[in-house]
Amino acid sequence: MATKKEIIEALELSFGDEDQIVWQAVGYDDQFERAFDIDLAKWNRFVESTDDGSIADDLTDTILEFASDYEDTND
Repeated sequence: MATKKEIIEALELSFGDEDQIVWQAVGYDDQFERAFDIDLAKWNRFVESTDDGSIADDLTDTILEFASDYEDTND
């Protein structure tokens, strides 16, 4: 879990101004409660449970697979 400020700081340290990156930030939205019965407290518990990076690792692997597929079909 990271705050917006922490994410910005990490981006500043990791990437140059001209670097292209794939990113998606997901924060709590009221629609989660309406659609999935996930209130802010449940959302925060979920996010805290993912601090080991497993979701981020899975997303990175998926993005790399998409990039590989793109490269294979756009040679």
